[in-house]
Amino acid sequence: ASDSGNLKYVEKQYLPSGTLVKTAAVDFESGTGADTVELQNCFNTTYDSYYFVIRRYLPEDDGDDFRFRCMTGTNTHVSSNDYNYGARYFDEDGSVSSNTGASQSFFRIADSVTNIQANGGLSATLFITLDRTDSSGNAFRFSGSGGFDDGSDKNHSIHMSGMLNDSTANKAVTGIVVFPGNQIRKIHMTCYGITE
Repeated sequence: ASDSGNLKYVEKQYLPSGTLVKTAAVDFESGTGADTVELQNCFNTTYDSYYFVIRRYLPEDDGDDFRFRCMTGTNTHVSSNDYNYGARYFDEDGSVSSNTGASQSFFRIADSVTNIQANGGLSATLFITLDRTDSSGNAFRFSGSGGFDDGSDKNHSIHMSGMLNDSTANKAVTGIVVFPGNQIRKIHMTCYGITE
C-alpha cells in the first residue's frame, strides 16, 4: 500500500511462519492386489506434527475395510495391542454409526469400502502428532476426517481419532503400513512434516 507516495511494507519476520515439507509418498496400483502397502520413513526427529493425505484407497474385494499399523526402526510392524481409536460415520441417508476399538492390534477407520473406482473408494486427511522431542511423550496420535463409499454404494463422512498407547521412548514411530482384511488394489499416500 502507498500513502502520499511512501511505500508501506511488512518484514518477513513479522509474518506467520510454518510450512508443509513433504517427507514421503507412495502411489501404489496393482492389477493383482497386495497384502500390504508401506509408507516408510515418513516420520523423523525433525517434526512433531504431520499432515497426512490418503487418496484413492481401493480394496481388491468390495466391502473390505481400511486398517493401518505403525512401523518403527527398520520398518518393523507394531502389532501389539496398544491401538485405541474411534470413528463416527455420518451417512448419506441421515443415519449415524460408529467404528471403535480399544487395546486392538491396528487402527480401523473404515469398515466397508467399495472397490469401484468411479465411486471414489476412501480418501482422508489426518493430523498426526508424535512427541519426538520428548521421549516420555505419546508415540503416535491422529485425528482427522474423510469419506468413503461402502460396498453398497452408500457415502459415509468420517470424523475420527486414535492413539498408540505407548511412549516415544518405547516405540519411535517411523512409518505406517496399510493392510485391509484381504488385499489392496490402489492407494496414494503423502506425508508432510509441519514446520512450526
